[in-house]
Order: sequence, then C-alpha cells, then structure tokens
Amino acid sequence: MLLIILKSIICLAVFMIFYKLALENTSAHTLKRFYLLSIVAVSIAIPLITLVKYVDPSITLNTKNLFPIKQDIEQQIINNYTNPVDYVSIILWAIYYLGAILFLFRFLKNISTLVKKIKTSPKTKVGNVCIVLSEDSSLPHTFFNYIFLNKNDYEKNNIDKGVFLHEQTHAIQKHSVDILAIEIVQVIFWFNPLLILLKRYIKLNHEFLADKAVLSSGISTSEYQKTLLSFSSNIKYPTLVNPINYSSLKKRFKIMKTQTSKSKLLLKVLLLLPLCIISVYGFSQKETIIKSNNSNVVNGLTIKDIQLIIKNEDDLVLNGNKVTIENLKDEVNKLNPLLDNKQKQYFLFAYLLMEDDKLYPYTKKISNFLSLNCDIKSSQIVIVNGFNHLNLYKSPFNGKTTIEAQEILDKQTINFTSSTKQGPWKVKVGFNTADFTLNNNLNISKSINQQDINEYNSLVEKFNSLPDHEKVVKVTDFSRLHELYRLIPQNKKADLKPFPDFLTPPKSDKEIVIQMIEKGATCFFNDKKIDAEKAISIINSNGLFNVTTKHENGVSIISMYSESYKE
Repeated sequence: MLLIILKSIICLAVFMIFYKLALENTSAHTLKRFYLLSIVAVSIAIPLITLVKYVDPSITLNTKNLFPIKQDIEQQIINNYTNPVDYVSIILWAIYYLGAILFLFRFLKNISTLVKKIKTSPKTKVGNVCIVLSEDSSLPHTFFNYIFLNKNDYEKNNIDKGVFLHEQTHAIQKHSVDILAIEIVQVIFWFNPLLILLKRYIKLNHEFLADKAVLSSGISTSEYQKTLLSFSSNIKYPTLVNPINYSSLKKRFKIMKTQTSKSKLLLKVLLLLPLCIISVYGFSQKETIIKSNNSNVVNGLTIKDIQLIIKNEDDLVLNGNKVTIENLKDEVNKLNPLLDNKQKQYFLFAYLLMEDDKLYPYTKKISNFLSLNCDIKSSQIVIVNGFNHLNLYKSPFNGKTTIEAQEILDKQTINFTSSTKQGPWKVKVGFNTADFTLNNNLNISKSINQQDINEYNSLVEKFNSLPDHEKVVKVTDFSRLHELYRLIPQNKKADLKPFPDFLTPPKSDKEIVIQMIEKGATCFFNDKKIDAEKAISIINSNGLFNVTTKHENGVSIISMYSESYKE
C-alpha cells in the first residue's frame, strides 16, 4: 500500500512538472483546465494497473516428496499463542484517520460559512447569476452561481464592468466544481503535499480563463490591467471561492498577451504520449505468468475436481452432466484439458457419491477405472455416502491454475514454533469419521518396502533437527509423514525412529473404527446388523473386507463388507 501511495505521488509530480514546463504559459486555458483535473485521477489509477508478462515455462513440477494433502485429516493446533499486534499499522491508520477528519472538518466549515453568508445576505438576480450583497469590505468573489459583492459599492454602481464580467465568467464556467473536486480529493489524500500546489495551479488557470473572457468582450487590455491593480489586496478568502486573485498579476499580465500557435500546442500535446507510456511502465505493477507447455495460457483455466454421482449402474452424473461408463474416460479428461499426465496425478481429486451402500462394489470398480485410465491417484479418489456429504469435499487445488496449485504445494507450511514457556505446539491429527469413507482394506494391503521406511525415518530426522523456535514445515512433508506412519504395519514400526515429539501420532484406520464402535455406532456386516462385540471381533480378525462410515440423524453407522460379498 505504501509503495502504491509513493508511486502515485511521484506520478502526479511528473505530470505537474510537465504542466509547469510545457503548458502553463500557453493560451490553451480550457485544455489546461481538463489536464489539471485529469492528472489527479491518472496518477491514482496508474499505480493500480498491472502489466502482465507471459513467459515460456522454465521449470517442471517438483515431484520429489510430493504427496497430496489428504482432505480427511483434521489438524488442530492447540496453543494460547497469538500473533503479535501490529502497532505500527495501528498508529499509521490512526494518523491517517485523524488527518482525514481534520481536513473534512475544514471542508465542511468552509461550506457552512458560504451557505450561511448566502442565506443571511440580501440577493438580487442578474441574468444566470445571483448577486449576494455583503456588508463586509471583501473583494468580489464567486461560489457556483453566486457572486459576492460589497453592498455599498453595488448600490452606488462602483463595481467595474470588467470585474463583474470576470466574476460572471467564474460562475458561468462552473469553476467552483473544479475547486470542490480537488478539495474532496484533498480530504482523502490529505498526506499528498502536491495537492496544495495543484490547487494553486487550478485557481490560477481559472483566472486565465476569466481574464480571457473579459478581454474577448472588447474591454481594453491596458484599462483592465489598471482595474486589477486598483483592486490589489492581501485579503484572505475561503478556499472554495473564486476571488479576484491579485497575488500573481505579473504572470496574468504576461499570459494576457500570449497567443500560442496551433502547431506549437500540438507538439506539446504529442509529448504527452511518451510521458504517459513511460509513467504506465514505470509506476504500474508487474506480474509474470508462465505459459503452459502447449502454449495456451493457463491463467484463465482452472483445475476442476471430479464429482461423480452414482445413482445406479446405468445412471451416472459427472459434474452436473449425465455420462455413461463408455464415455466416462473422455468426459473426465475434457474437464481439465490442459493438464498433462503428471499434473493430473498431483492435482486431480475425484469424489464418487453413491446413493446406496449396496453400490459400493460398483463404485469401487469405477474408482479403479479412474485410477487406471484418467491418471488420478487412487489415494486422491474418495468414496462418499449421501448427497449431504459431497459438498464437504474439495481439494486445495480446485478452482486454481496449475501455477497456483504448484505454489500451494511449495509454500504451504505449518508453524509449530511456540513463543510461550509451555514448550512446542502439540498437533493432534485424526480423522473426520462422520464424513469420510474408508475405501482401503483395514489391514492395509499396500506393499510397504524399505524405501518407504527410509523415507519416513528421513522425515523424522528432518523434523526433529529443527530448533524449537523454528519449527516450520511444509504441509506436503507433514502429510507424507502421517501417511507413511499409517501405512507401515505395526510389526515393522519397531524399525522406525520415534515419532517427532512435537506431534501426536495419527490413529490407524482400525483404531478409528473401533473407537466409533465403542462410542455406540450401529454396525452392519454384509447388510446384516451385528452387535459391537461381533463388529470388533471381525475387525480384529484381519480378514479382507471393505468398510464405510457415515452419520444419520446423529448416529454413526459402520457398514462392513467381505471382499466376496455381492448384493
């Protein structure tokens, strides 16, 4: 924010310098009026512009130790640590609001003074303007269609024709609108000192416009200049009015005699083009976007999760559109056309919703089909029970570009550092058993080799080597550690290094289900209701079967199926 403000101030300074050097002494007063007002908006807008540069990819996916973030992991960081209060920001904002309030008060006070003066003074209508007859001895000045004149001078007809025409021009050309606009801008950007100088430029140009109108009416230049000198005064006026300004008469007298040729003026205006280009390039924001490998820019195309509703074996709905098992592969691939095979493996998640638990065997076949034919990892395919649960599942990459997805994997970290005396943070990792499906066998049929054990031990060493005040780890590493711990069989855990002391080891799938049974879950085996003792006995038997869990009306339901079971 501070950088944008600084760029805006410098940008305004550049345009004001150009005005002072190239435009102020010309006779194109209407052009100058437009220029002085527009550079305020331009100087605010340019720093907000973002210039996008598209470049060819120079890096590839970092697949080392890359592991999808499991959506069924619930991380609860328990500590009374709170982020430190940013007192600097609070102080700066307090100063800003105080300044804005003071400038707003000043602005409203000036408005109130003029309105009160208009209401309490006698008035008379002359053409399109209203004459406000004031008792004080102030010099003529204008606010919108109101011209303030000394009552005694007006009644004695002592107001010079040129002076009246000068003020009438201010009213007709609505010069007060310019002043009002710059005053409002100054209330918001009161910290920009250039606005004070810019307001002087605007008011002086108003005098040029009024002087030009007076001289165009046929009044002699020399006579008009004598009249202006006779009104010379140091009296101060409210900032919102247009008085006859005599503090820069020398400049005004010089401009009265100036006639700028069209060719010279055109040349100066053309110089604005390179100035604008340089300003946009120099003060705008820059962003680099990497093109996809097939030269299509990925920025506008985002990753879409696969959501497949299975009503029955002949009724499939893919992301809102009906499909068949025959065209399922093609339709799935159409959802993410710019992803290559590796990107699909790391960024795509599929959620299969079955309306009936009896569809589990068929749903499992579709899960295997997607894994084999659509490059979606089996660990990223989740089977969901019931429509109410589908919306709870969303991958961290859904709606992101491939660049953003890779950045999520690269940058996501968990901070385990504690600034208190209570020691490192404790992280509890478990499963949201109310809303997920166990789509693997409870005895974990996945083959675990020595390489997996070595990877686990390496991650433990990496975590334990972090100082207590720097325990910040990538979410990908964190998830991988827990996944390995869950997959490694109990009889091989003796070969593992102790789980990091600042983390709580995750429970196995078997422990989770047994805990649900002990808490009163209703259990079924091959669609037949069984008691808790029988359910625990089946789980501990290490037989090959599939388990799904869900909640209905506040009750946990566990359905177990033998591998050979068919409806």
